[in-house]
Amino acid sequence: MSGVPKLYVILGSHPCRAAMLMLEHKGLGWRTVQLPSGLQTLLMRPLGFPGRTVPALKLDGVRVQTNRRIARYLDELVSDPPLLPRDRREEIEAAERLADEVLQPLARRLALAAGHRDLSSLDGHGETERLGPLLAHTTRRRARVFRVARRYFGISDETEALDRAALPGVLDEVDAWVAIGVINGPELNAADFQVAPSLCLLASRWDLREEVESRPSWRLAERLLPPDYIRRVGSSE
Repeated sequence: MSGVPKLYVILGSHPCRAAMLMLEHKGLGWRTVQLPSGLQTLLMRPLGFPGRTVPALKLDGVRVQTNRRIARYLDELVSDPPLLPRDRREEIEAAERLADEVLQPLARRLALAAGHRDLSSLDGHGETERLGPLLAHTTRRRARVFRVARRYFGISDETEALDRAALPGVLDEVDAWVAIGVINGPELNAADFQVAPSLCLLASRWDLREEVESRPSWRLAERLLPPDYIRRVGSSE
């Protein structure tokens, strides 16, 4: 490795925070490139990435997108400490799929639904304690971005009701991985870093906070993203 990893992010993104936590876990410094929220899907292809999503990592000419691919690339780059240790890899990959394919989009939709309706329903009007400002630095700009994102992700009252009904079962699955030590075990892994930011985003909704923070899995969020985390490291560093 001859350069410094360059991480493309949008402000307050829970998947982007997961990538930062993995880089931090590996002891790697990185340079953040913060893209305008909502425009990242238009900017990634001109930047040479095959997909349209963030987080996106660039290092020594190699471009990697999605946290699952980033985790594997970082393990190839720096083997210790591993993000996917061999002795529990199959279990970790299953927990990682839950985090990436179910928990992460569920948290996004529920936060966007609440914020679009009324930003006061979110911690700090979207200036969250553990993830920093969501999508924009000002409430006026944030309200506009939330409106666009709600349409982009097809969020409606009906989809919110379905997500709200599904949430307890999803949290039960996360807690089941905690109970057997795959998540929040003695050694952190890729699934941990993908779960914790999504839990923090869910807890930013005032009406969900008690439900999320009462769960065994919340101890992972407190471990990785304590209330002073953003003050110590910054919203995008």
